[in-house]
Amino acid sequence: MLFIAAIIGMAMLTWFFAGVEKRKYNPNTDPVSLVHAENIEVPLQRNRYGHYLVNGQINDSPVAFLLDTGATDVVVPEDTAKRLN
Repeated sequence: MLFIAAIIGMAMLTWFFAGVEKRKYNPNTDPVSLVHAENIEVPLQRNRYGHYLVNGQINDSPVAFLLDTGATDVVVPEDTAKRLN
């Protein structure tokens, strides 16, 4: 009985810490848009590496975007583009 309780406890801890790590990698899993008089603002948090990631969609498929605020072009990796058509 103690063995089963230990297994269940380890499974719960693994599930909990996996969620914590996922939120550290991408804290913007559910972004909120703030509508102002003349613009729309989407406040984002940096992840633990200092990058801005946000979830989105391409052709109705979920994709995590890495935002580069100084970029002049939008780039999608070739393998992602092939996977999403």
